[in-house]
Amino acid sequence: MLGTPLLTLRQKDRISLAFKQFAKKSQVMYMGGVKQHSVEYHLVRGFTASHTHKDTDHCIGTFLHHDFISLHRETPIGRVVITEVDLHTLHPFSHFFIVPSLLVRDWFDSILKLYSHHRHAPYAPHDGFSPRFKDTHTILSLPTYFAKSLYFASEEVAKCISAMQQHQYIYEVIDNSLFVYNLEQTEPTEKSIDTQVRFSCALATALETRNK
Repeated sequence: MLGTPLLTLRQKDRISLAFKQFAKKSQVMYMGGVKQHSVEYHLVRGFTASHTHKDTDHCIGTFLHHDFISLHRETPIGRVVITEVDLHTLHPFSHFFIVPSLLVRDWFDSILKLYSHHRHAPYAPHDGFSPRFKDTHTILSLPTYFAKSLYFASEEVAKCISAMQQHQYIYEVIDNSLFVYNLEQTEPTEKSIDTQVRFSCALATALETRNK
């Protein structure tokens, strides 16, 4: 495990300021930290949720007709900025991940530890994925849902993700939620949070188009 040094007070202040600036500029609500056992707020789960994680800053709002939550989470592996977007669909999605091929091993292992039966969904010749996407991203799913996961992730969805290749994002889709995890080590800024939220909501629209 990489381990995560505790954030200094100055780092925490800078991260909080970035979320507050994003909230003000985007006209969304800044909610501060969220306790795991709170009954007042929707708790963001996903594969990074644990008994020890800490959500230090969080914003809620709407963009492109999608409700979203964006937050900063401290975990035993490292800190991560998460955007959860509600998906507008009558048919829940099967559970799958889209992960960078060069993902840090600790993050990849944490996914497989929680979902030990997930496997690499196999690409095929002449499918809807570009060679670039196949080289840079892996789809993880239960073998039962390989076909569905590959269908949901192809064409416009894969194009959207390829366009954001410069960012270290993990994508998790489950039921009616999309989670986008920013694993970059640099501190979040108003601009990086805004980019992640806008992109996450655009990706949600592409996913919904595939699930009609």
